[in-house]
Amino acid sequence: MPKTEYRIVSGENSEIHDEPHIEGRRLTVLTIHARVGGRGLDPQTVADRHEVDVADEE
Repeated sequence: MPKTEYRIVSGENSEIHDEPHIEGRRLTVLTIHARVGGRGLDPQTVADRHEVDVADEE
């Protein structure tokens, strides 16, 4: 399966969020951080749930 490239959009450049998010998605960096750092979920689990590569979350 080919890897999908994502780009982080800054909050200043966003038309749908006031915070950084993954381009083309309504998935914010804060959401990823809260699930991995705050709730202690495994990064791969979070990546699988949101259909992103684990490298996109680090």
